[in-house]
Amino acid sequence: MLHKFLRFSVYFFGLTVCWWALTEGDNQAWWFGAPLALIIAVWMLGVWPSVHLRLSNILFLLPRIILFFLWQSIQGGWDVAKRAMARTVDIEPLVLTYELQLPVGWRRDIWLAMIGLMPGTLAVGLEGNKAKVHVLDKRLDVQAGLVRFEYLLLMWR
Repeated sequence: MLHKFLRFSVYFFGLTVCWWALTEGDNQAWWFGAPLALIIAVWMLGVWPSVHLRLSNILFLLPRIILFFLWQSIQGGWDVAKRAMARTVDIEPLVLTYELQLPVGWRRDIWLAMIGLMPGTLAVGLEGNKAKVHVLDKRLDVQAGLVRFEYLLLMWR
């Protein structure tokens, strides 16, 4: 019982710190933030153990995922800058079907939510194991990024 209380306390404290940072310390926002942090902390107490996060995942895979997205952000920013400075908009959009290897669950949800942060991509649908991905320009090599990110999440056990 004490272990659950300590976990809840850590979740609640972490969420309230995040809320404080998001609202830039505005005291008038606590009427919403404190109950929200409480609800999410209680929810995490019931859901989080099923995720099975191991220390090795946090120490080795999380930095790789962060570096992957930093590099993707740099590439995306450069691509947007080039397109914004061009005299004409040169895009050839398409929707591609990507066969997911990730099992149904939190890793698949993260993949679907975060590929929109990659250059020129956005998840627009899911039918079984097939994700529909909108691509801004078919000349972009998005397939390699989608595969790489899925691989990083598959390693997360």
